[in-house]
Amino acid sequence: MTAFDAPVMGFVFVHEKMLPWSAMDAGLMLQTLFLSAKSRGIDSCAIGILSTWRAPVEAEFEIPEHYKLITGFALGYGDPQAPINAMAAPRLRLSYCRLKTDLCGLTGCYLGLRHLPAGGGVSPTYLRT
Repeated sequence: MTAFDAPVMGFVFVHEKMLPWSAMDAGLMLQTLFLSAKSRGIDSCAIGILSTWRAPVEAEFEIPEHYKLITGFALGYGDPQAPINAMAAPRLRLSYCRLKTDLCGLTGCYLGLRHLPAGGGVSPTYLRT
């Protein structure tokens, strides 16, 4: 089994009784792993479709029955000449987005994101309605 000829493939399993919350934890863990790898010059690729294709993983590893494969990933060095690596999805500029959230622990609290043209980043703005 290979993924983009990467030297490292990883698989993330979660006990079925811990879903769906542990799947979100795993996503946060993968984001941290990918950012850490990138800071060291290593590229990454999440492969979520693997969650539907457990048999090849079971052929290589003994996975307990009640653990669900939720995603896979590859780590390695990207090929800048590969056409897929030149793909850039069209994106709308973020001007303002208002998301209802319980992040602030307040009823009716919203997290707004504003694009900062000068800084090139996104600034969170907490609003209470």
